[in-house]
Amino acid sequence: MKKKRLPLAILTLLAVFLVWLARPLKSREWDIDFDPDLQSGKDEYLTSLSRNSTAAGRPNVVVILADDLGLTDLSFYGSPHLDTPNIDSIGEDGLAFSQAYATAPICSPSRAGLLTGRYQNRYGFDSQPMNRYARSRLEYWGARLFVDTYPMFPINNPSIPHPDQILRQGIPPTEIILSEALSSAGYRCDAVGKWHLGYGELQHPNARGFNSFYGFLEAFSYFADPDRPDVVSWQFEEFSEKHIWRQKRAGYSAIQRNGDIIDEDEHLTDAIARETVSRIHNAASSDEPFFLYVPFSAPHTPFQALESYTDRFQHVRDTRERIYYALIAQLDDAVGQILDALNETGVDENTLVIFSSDNGGATYTGATGNDPLRGGKMSHFEGGLSVPLMMRWPGQISVGEIVDDPVILADLFPTVLKAADLPLPQDRPIDGVNLLEYGPENPNPKRTLFWRSDYNSIVLHNNWKLMMNGKDGKVWLYNLAEDREENHNLAESRPEIVEELRNLFLQWNQDMAPASWPRVMDYYYDENGEGYWFAT
Repeated sequence: MKKKRLPLAILTLLAVFLVWLARPLKSREWDIDFDPDLQSGKDEYLTSLSRNSTAAGRPNVVVILADDLGLTDLSFYGSPHLDTPNIDSIGEDGLAFSQAYATAPICSPSRAGLLTGRYQNRYGFDSQPMNRYARSRLEYWGARLFVDTYPMFPINNPSIPHPDQILRQGIPPTEIILSEALSSAGYRCDAVGKWHLGYGELQHPNARGFNSFYGFLEAFSYFADPDRPDVVSWQFEEFSEKHIWRQKRAGYSAIQRNGDIIDEDEHLTDAIARETVSRIHNAASSDEPFFLYVPFSAPHTPFQALESYTDRFQHVRDTRERIYYALIAQLDDAVGQILDALNETGVDENTLVIFSSDNGGATYTGATGNDPLRGGKMSHFEGGLSVPLMMRWPGQISVGEIVDDPVILADLFPTVLKAADLPLPQDRPIDGVNLLEYGPENPNPKRTLFWRSDYNSIVLHNNWKLMMNGKDGKVWLYNLAEDREENHNLAESRPEIVEELRNLFLQWNQDMAPASWPRVMDYYYDENGEGYWFAT
């Protein structure tokens, strides 16, 4: 008896389907072009700073950035769990902000907005730079069907960038970042810590105005070897966390010094403090003013803390919380070392110190809740966007004042340039404002702020906050003056406010650029059964 064969037409269709599944998705649709007019304007601006600026007498600047540190993780902002005296001292001896926001509720876009003083959406930086895409539909469906990625969901991109374009993702070279402006004006500029603003040579810190770089390029890296007997670790059973633990310190997670991979034996928080203190001592002996950008990786995962710090929290039963608190306590000690170095070298009186975080606490770790604020990292609720912000400059900033008006991390760019008595570029919009002008005598409560992450559209205006989600059509409206905890959605009862803020967003969005690269994941933020989709 002869075996039945599939008809030729069906075999042909199957073959075509398999070819379609395996067909590479790379497309020139995602080629990134840099604006020649912006490049020309940048070149003229930096040349002008170099030609007309005298570095002598200008203040030093130290910007310290925590990673995933929530507003209420500090005792200054009311943490019931932690005492953070060193970080608190910056606000106590200077100016602090109670309603400061990141430009995005996730690491990389937020850092881009901080360093350029512009909404990162102006140059298409809507999401994290990527170094890996599903290269075919077959690869996508393999991951989609056989890999548990919850609460992240892979996106079925119809096309992806060519490999050479992946390395162009990040802050475009046409954008002016703080280090480029300050180095042109005669500053010594150093970056110590987590970069996460692109992986290619165009994006490397040494190519962006920094004289030296110590740290790593990726979103994460091991704090220490987990096999060390004095290290306490916790690994989450979650897709992204498994990736972090597999990556270790390989690839872009490797610790490097000016592009050369090095071995690092110290816990990374201590190493970042060590490198920063060394640079302060070296710079203090020079006539050049210095700019130090110090983006710590704590308390971002992986959760790895020294036993000497977890021992401080033996009363905390939950291992995750104990490690989280230990990471913040160690971060506080590291900040103390930096402040001590400024004092020991005698440069503290002429140094502007700024402390903040790139976004709110990561509630998905189960170690923090951002209470009483709602939500966390990867959501646009207050817990995801609100960050600590304080700055100290002896004799130049009022001591002990707290500003309650809304501000945003893009404000640091014009603030630092003003402190250095340098002009802003005139060829492009700068969205930040000078925070040195803020205070009780000069409030600005009616300022309008915007956020965009693909289908996430948010606007804050006159204490009204509108959140619109294009993926599922949900709309939230809150009066933050009366309900900063965002317990009462007023979208249905105040449609006129929804419409007013929606129009403000649409008008603002007209001036923004489309995303410069495709995303790979959507994130589902589940809070008490109410879902929130975030375009990560």
